[in-house]
Amino acid sequence: MTHAWHRLSRQGYSVPERLSMVYEEVGPSITITSLTNVLSFGIGAFTPTPEVRLFCIGAAIAMAIAFVMQLILFGPILAIACRWETKGEKDAPSGWRKTLHDAFNDAVKAYCRLLGNKIFTVAVGLGMIVYWTFGIMGLLNIKTILDPGKILPPNSPIQVSNAILRNIVWAEYHPVTILVNTPFNVSDPQQIGRFFEMVDDFERLPKCKGAESSLIWLRDYADYTTRGEPEVDMFAMMMGEVKMSNTEHVDPLKTNMTLKKLDAFLASPFYKHWSSFLKQGVDKSGERIITQFRVDVAYQNTTTWEIRIDLMVEFRDLVARYKDLNASVWEHNGFFVDQMLSLKGVAIETGLLTLLCMAVVCAAFIPNPVSLISAIIAIASISMGVMGYLSWWGFDLDPVVMAAVIMSIGMSVDFTAHVSYHYQLTSKKVMVNGKVKKETLNGKQDKLEHTLESVGLPMLQAGASTIFCILPLLFIQSYNTSVFVCAIVLVVGWGLLHGLIVLPAFLACLPSSVTDINLYSTYLSTSSEKSCRYAGPPEPEEVPMKDKRAQHA
Repeated sequence: MTHAWHRLSRQGYSVPERLSMVYEEVGPSITITSLTNVLSFGIGAFTPTPEVRLFCIGAAIAMAIAFVMQLILFGPILAIACRWETKGEKDAPSGWRKTLHDAFNDAVKAYCRLLGNKIFTVAVGLGMIVYWTFGIMGLLNIKTILDPGKILPPNSPIQVSNAILRNIVWAEYHPVTILVNTPFNVSDPQQIGRFFEMVDDFERLPKCKGAESSLIWLRDYADYTTRGEPEVDMFAMMMGEVKMSNTEHVDPLKTNMTLKKLDAFLASPFYKHWSSFLKQGVDKSGERIITQFRVDVAYQNTTTWEIRIDLMVEFRDLVARYKDLNASVWEHNGFFVDQMLSLKGVAIETGLLTLLCMAVVCAAFIPNPVSLISAIIAIASISMGVMGYLSWWGFDLDPVVMAAVIMSIGMSVDFTAHVSYHYQLTSKKVMVNGKVKKETLNGKQDKLEHTLESVGLPMLQAGASTIFCILPLLFIQSYNTSVFVCAIVLVVGWGLLHGLIVLPAFLACLPSSVTDINLYSTYLSTSSEKSCRYAGPPEPEEVPMKDKRAQHA
């Protein structure tokens, strides 16, 4: 808005006329980017990760408020502030300003001729192939890991305990709890056999510490029903040692267990700790049964999330084979594992749904199908590049990176929708001798010059100001800020690459018969064609501004 306001200051418009021209010129582009940003973050608000959901809700509300305030507040402020503009700002540039202005116009024209050069277009295409290759490689190799050590501040006291947990505890002892939820009959050899078959599968997994580290009450109960309590060497106890005999395990399948000795078993000082591992009840016939119970199997050397995720997947696959036991697995990292397993799918689903919503919004303002499709492809290319090159940068897919990617999808619209919208216009309005004239844009050179004159400099200013605004974050030693800094640098870099080079070069290589197609012109009347900036090639006409206001009235 500021760029258009200053550019129109020397064309003789009154303040109301000038403000209306600003809104007519930049209003559709601002609306496209604002709506797509709100939709992008709105879709992200439905992700299962609480941190991502909270970030997206806040960002969507902020974007909506910024859009409304820009329309109802910033425009009137520009109109009020124009009374303090100096006379020189409204006159044609002179001196060094004219030299700089002419140099800028000459540079834009030369750059537009370069964009229309076929050799340059081929070079851009080859460069994009390299860009896509490395971006896709990074996207395919990105790991889904949620590491609390990265998210916590470096000087947080929790970092010490997290390091102990990762390097010592999980290296030596990583338990998993298996819950058997079906009513269990200890006198049924078939049910006991199925249970110990499942236990054997768990104890044969890699990283398992072995049967001696498993906590299974049924093994001790089988020993108790067969031999009674262990025998304690009293002499050794008097000498300060605890020695027990008769502790060899018996095969539970070869015992005729019943629940008659269960109360004595749970009251024994050697076995009373098992009371917290099982629940008792009665069946329909009034017989005593075990309604639920748990067992623990221990693993070691699970110091990385990759190992823990693979183990959790294997745990769930194992219990799925024993549906007759109605078993389930609980592990204290299960919540984080579920988040990691779902993040990649949620990221893909969110990205595709966001692109679809952006396509719908852009279609409402860009009636040319080629410009619309090219804008959507450019948005997808920027988003893929951000996520893929974040992987090359050493980042993993976690809630913070996912929030940054959703943000980058929304920001990428700012660098593509403006170019696609302005390039599909077939005319522009200029002030000649106090009259508004609709001037036809003939050929790709005129279209490129009009597009870059309208959005080229604001796009560069927006990119540079965004980078400068995030530079202070480099002084914060935090993983979260480093993710957002890197993501914003990538989205600005790739966005400027696509908006100023790739997209204009692609549109310029297409024939005018393709880029001038207007799907909406079929539904527009003759009178609306005169008031619509993209309603086909207009007839040259001069309309006094007073008469124009009277017609609208």
